[in-house]
Amino acid sequence: MSKKIILDPGHGGRDTGAGTSPPYESQLALEFSKVLAQAFETQGFQVAMTRTEDVHVPLDDRCKGTEGAAAFLSIHMDGAVSEKASGPSVWVHSKAPKSYLDWGQAVVDGLKGVGITSNRAQAVHRGHVDGPQYDYKVNRDTIPPSMLLEMGFATNEANRREITGHAQEYAQAVVQATCKFLGEDYTPQEGKPNPDTKTISLTELGEMLRQYGVYHITLG
Repeated sequence: MSKKIILDPGHGGRDTGAGTSPPYESQLALEFSKVLAQAFETQGFQVAMTRTEDVHVPLDDRCKGTEGAAAFLSIHMDGAVSEKASGPSVWVHSKAPKSYLDWGQAVVDGLKGVGITSNRAQAVHRGHVDGPQYDYKVNRDTIPPSMLLEMGFATNEANRREITGHAQEYAQAVVQATCKFLGEDYTPQEGKPNPDTKTISLTELGEMLRQYGVYHITLG
């Protein structure tokens, strides 16, 4: 396989994006994009990134040189006044074919399937948050199939923990959905956590044990 994927970690530098404290959207997007790049490369794709450091890259520059790529994914995290808002979402071009919507839905379903917290009623959209007649520049001014992927909310503590603590699983979910969209075989990666296995903290474990009258445990 020699198909090329372009990853666009949103914001950067002076433009921190969403979030009221570090890690901001720009930092979360960059770190996840690096993990995602490795996951795509493991499947045999060539990967290019619009930025690999915490620097500002103009939107016009992000959208250049996309000819010949199989897909363009712009990685972001949402922001909201309510800290309870959670979950991934996808935006595609206002005139994108249904296959793009199916791709976006597969990405969202995959992310939720490996445990990202979500309370969104609808997660896949055409157009722009300001209306379906508009488009995000990363969808309007790029050539290959594209999406703007909001991995979750930078203003939601659970989503922030998940994107940093489970980036490998989330990356595999995005890659698997994209492989299906592009008609490429996906090879599951050995050593990756089972999507059906939930990871809990020691605090959560302690609370569970106390429900059964166990107050002291020894970790050997």
